[in-house]
Amino acid sequence: MKVASLTTFQTDPASFYAWLHPLMQSILAAKPNKAHFALAKLAAKGIIKTIITQNIDFLHQRAGTIDPIEVHGSLEQFECIQCHTSINYQDDQIKRYLLNGAIPKCPDCKRVLKPAITLFEEMLPINAWEKAYSACTQADLVIAVGTSLEVYPVNLLPELALKQSSNLIINTLSSTHLDKAAAVVLPYDVIQVWQKIQAAFD
Repeated sequence: MKVASLTTFQTDPASFYAWLHPLMQSILAAKPNKAHFALAKLAAKGIIKTIITQNIDFLHQRAGTIDPIEVHGSLEQFECIQCHTSINYQDDQIKRYLLNGAIPKCPDCKRVLKPAITLFEEMLPINAWEKAYSACTQADLVIAVGTSLEVYPVNLLPELALKQSSNLIINTLSSTHLDKAAAVVLPYDVIQVWQKIQAAFD
């Protein structure tokens, strides 16, 4: 059984939260890089219409992006799957968890809170998926940044765009199965690429 699964969360929350602890610490210690900031600035200017991310680290928000579509959820929030109460990662309960491992509980019904991320055995958050699907099927240009395009079902989004005659640009160091279909492939570091793109619009 995978520890990062809904079953483990429900049946053995101590093991689940022991697994999450170093990941949470690592994510909170991380800082947005220059590509995150460049994308945020381009989105603020309306040059980029939508930012879709598979990452759960909410670095796009910390760089200034407003309402990115988080198709795998985010560790920014913890929620009760029973009564749907949610708390922010800055809540005292999460601070205590990070400090001494105390499992966070719902302030209303006292059940164990679940991080608002997609675990194994779970579907993607439907609202986020519908927004991402709509954005990609209506876009005239989709840019895949820093992804191998291997994670299902998110890797279907560029293909959906191509089927709607959208152009595709891929910016990642590794090759992908869609390289031949892309209008442009940029096999360069995302920080270098997006700093230059953002500077061109200043």
